[in-house]
Amino acid sequence: MKNLKRKESSKSDNDSGKTKKKDKIKDKAAKDAE
Repeated sequence: MKNLKRKESSKSDNDSGKTKKKDKIKDKAAKDAE
């Protein structure tokens, strides 16, 4: 049961990590556009 919880949390960590990367790319694109 504990393993299941750990998998879930690591998945959400990965998702938030991907989101952060996307935001960084967006920020870079916005700066390049200026």
